[in-house]
Amino acid sequence: MHHRIRKIVPVVVLVGVVTAVLMYLYSVSGAEEVDALQASGTVEAVEVIVAPEMAGRITEILAEEGDLVQAGDVLFRLEDDIMLAQRSRAEAALRTAQAQLAQVRAGATPEDMAAAEAVVAAARGSVAVAEAALTQAQINADSARAAEGAAESAVSVAETAVTQAEAAVNIAEANLTQAEALRDRLELGATAEEVAVMASLVAQAEAELALLDVQMEKLVVATAVAGIVMVRNIEPGETVQPGAVAFVIGQLDELTITVFVSEARYGQIRLGQEARVTADSFPGEVFTATVTRIADEAEFTPRNVQTESGRRTTVFAVKLTVAGNGGKLKPGMPADVAFVEAGQ
Repeated sequence: MHHRIRKIVPVVVLVGVVTAVLMYLYSVSGAEEVDALQASGTVEAVEVIVAPEMAGRITEILAEEGDLVQAGDVLFRLEDDIMLAQRSRAEAALRTAQAQLAQVRAGATPEDMAAAEAVVAAARGSVAVAEAALTQAQINADSARAAEGAAESAVSVAETAVTQAEAAVNIAEANLTQAEALRDRLELGATAEEVAVMASLVAQAEAELALLDVQMEKLVVATAVAGIVMVRNIEPGETVQPGAVAFVIGQLDELTITVFVSEARYGQIRLGQEARVTADSFPGEVFTATVTRIADEAEFTPRNVQTESGRRTTVFAVKLTVAGNGGKLKPGMPADVAFVEAGQ
């Protein structure tokens, strides 16, 4: 009987030692696990605001909240009726200016010269007729003065006719001078200054048309970045003003998570430190993140913390950038962050 007791005692002692060792290892492992720095936050994206540069009425919306869009995708269009009419008018003005410039550069055609010569000939004929009428009026006036017993009124009428005939001659001669000058100008062609003036009118018309084209392009509003439509603030038929926020696009390739670390654990965080991110939406999957910003000033825990005591706790904000996640993580998703210590 005593022999059996002596055999049992070493076994009991051995079991006790093993148990103590296992409990120690478990306690150390548990302490490390509890001591591992973890925090929770919400997935965020770099938000890009899309706003029209032109005022107008919305005629079409091509994206909804939650849609994935690529850079260059059209989000909405504004009414273009007035712009189209203005562009048609600008095109007509440009064509007119171009035709006038071409005519000035080409000079007078044979038909133009023939027409100018005809005008000169007609003006000369008018001068001849006016001079003949003046001669006759002078003869009549001389006769009235020479006639015995002629009434003063008759002489006055004759002299008035002479004055009118002289005025008619002056007008006819001025018309002839103008017609000859126009013909001579056509023969010489346009001056360099005149060509330059017409060319500037063409350039002005081209600039006005180009401006309208740019303005019309701005009636079609597209996103400059790829991402997810987070906010849509407009409706069809609504009139928007320049700069009004129409859409907000979240860039999925630049996701971040901001967590808050207590002052006691603040010193354990460093820039560039790696962290593992998990989300309830993807159980079993682990995403990689890197610490990109550590606040240098403490703040109170955000008000979305449930307890009043928790909201009074002083913490530091830590921002992490999530590496490529295959488009799985979305803005607004809650996520848990486990900071990786060096060597892990």
